Amino acid sequence: MSDIVKLQFSVKTSQVSLWSSICTLLAEGGSGAKLQDLFDELQADAGDLLDEFFDEFDSEQLYAENWHHEANRFEIELLAGGFGEDLIEALEPIFLQLPVEGFVASLGSDSGS
Repeated sequence: MSDIVKLQFSVKTSQVSLWSSICTLLAEGGSGAKLQDLFDELQADAGDLLDEFFDEFDSEQLYAENWHHEANRFEIELLAGGFGEDLIEALEPIFLQLPVEGFVASLGSDSGS
């Protein structure tokens, strides 16, 4: 069984396309510098918020197993192995500094045995 970290938040309508690009990158297993560049497009120097995160976690550990959005509300499910709580603790302060509203992070698990 693997931890799943679910992130839910709303974004400005003008940033829906950018968040879709971020989610697509995460679902394709990409992150690192590309993710930081996209974060910089959200807000000046927002990519720097990920520096400390990537000191603790490998960029490959930030993988979106599933994501979707309806209008400007996003839900991202990150595959977190056995470190879901650590991932939430690392991501919460980052997302709270981004231009998002109603951010909620929750921990679940996949249905595998």
